[in-house]
Amino acid sequence: MLPGRMLSHVDASLVSQRTQLDSLSMLAKGSRVVVLGGSVIGIVVAGSVSRLRPDCEVVLLEPSLLLGGPHLRGVMYDSAEIYFDFGAHTIQETGHLPIDDFLTPSDSRLMIHSEDLAGLVFGGQLHDGARYPDFRGVVPQAELDSQVGLLLSRPSSLQLDRGQSLTALATQRFGPQVATIICDTISKTLGIDNTELAGYALDLFGVQRVVVSDERTWNLHSQNDSFRSAIGHPTPGNLPPQFRHGRRTIYGRPHGTRSLVSALVNNLGEVHVYTGAKDMVFSEGESSLTFETFEGQRKRLTWDRLLVAQPANRFMQLIEPPTSMAQRTHVEMMPHAFVNLQIQTLHVPESHYWTVLDPPSQDLPRPFRVTNYSALAGPADPSRFTVEFINTNMEDAALERSALEHLKDLGIVGREVQPTFCAVERTPAGFPRPTLENMDVIRSQGVELDEYLPPLTTFIGTGADPSRLFQSEQFEAVWRSFLRSLSAGDE
Repeated sequence: MLPGRMLSHVDASLVSQRTQLDSLSMLAKGSRVVVLGGSVIGIVVAGSVSRLRPDCEVVLLEPSLLLGGPHLRGVMYDSAEIYFDFGAHTIQETGHLPIDDFLTPSDSRLMIHSEDLAGLVFGGQLHDGARYPDFRGVVPQAELDSQVGLLLSRPSSLQLDRGQSLTALATQRFGPQVATIICDTISKTLGIDNTELAGYALDLFGVQRVVVSDERTWNLHSQNDSFRSAIGHPTPGNLPPQFRHGRRTIYGRPHGTRSLVSALVNNLGEVHVYTGAKDMVFSEGESSLTFETFEGQRKRLTWDRLLVAQPANRFMQLIEPPTSMAQRTHVEMMPHAFVNLQIQTLHVPESHYWTVLDPPSQDLPRPFRVTNYSALAGPADPSRFTVEFINTNMEDAALERSALEHLKDLGIVGREVQPTFCAVERTPAGFPRPTLENMDVIRSQGVELDEYLPPLTTFIGTGADPSRLFQSEQFEAVWRSFLRSLSAGDE
């Protein structure tokens, strides 16, 4: 037994046994299910398993002292009595009742909306309330109309392949002139050459669609799946009801995602929770580990099923695979900075967030996204904004100046207005770098990692594959590959 290390591949019999137990409905009464990782995914999975199999013991194990993951804890500035999330976060229903029952607890701290206020896409439907790039008047209308014609000739919606070249993908979806503008803007924002960028960048910057036509034309072609998959509605608030997201989106207030996490933790019920679990040691070839509790006691934990809800790179630090594999599966992450501002606005903007904005001057960094809390938490909160920057290590003062200039350029605040509160928060590793090389690594990471998993283990965390990089995708993947099979006998 060595600290955090699996010395050899799991043998074929254990791999076969692990595969056969993908459905937890096969577990005997009294079995123990351990969920490693206390992010929102881990919390929801642990709570859902506990509800679906009340005859099993469920243990949630988290190395840090707090549940929810670093990006869902938000920050409370006590001196100013003001709270900010780390940018826009929303949690959506999955369409799978056991998860949704846990995910949407009856709690007064949560807002449950009847439509998707944050602009996410789920199940192929369009989103309402987000702002797509409008290329009318920027690119000749003849080219825009020509691209619409190509889209209408396709039989089905366009797939967004994150591992494909960004230039090729954008050209296929939007035509060459629009693609050039989008690719150049993303390249300048990230400081990464166009030739290195992958299609994941379109997702990252929320540019899955563009606006090229008026509302009448959009409605005329709206029944065409290919058209709808690439062309956004010019007036999101007027999106026809049949295309709106029908499932609920939850956003907590007054303390945003911190309230959401608190509600989910309070909803865990009979789940045994260990936070601050340190010095984990996996037993080679066995379904067990030891760890040091927050109180300093050494504890041994066995399992009949281990569900890893940690990001792949973090879990690899625990099992320490061979150096050659660690090098092959190393994912490059981008530093992420958040400028939180409270400022008097000229009006209450309707858009929930803006992405990929032009820089006000050459010496200031280009922001990645602006979150408008008033559209998420209601008009009673009109003055809080978070401006995000990725892949930059510029000093706080430069980030603050850029954030303020962008709010002015958007027409949200007056030219002479100064914020009543401003602070910068940073995370060393936010999103994966959207490069072709990085996407290839992520594509192989989950497959190679599976060979080094302890017995009776399933990896469900971020980085299992390129289609599981956002929270909504993780929920959907959990539903499809794990919890759906758990309740198969009830469907």
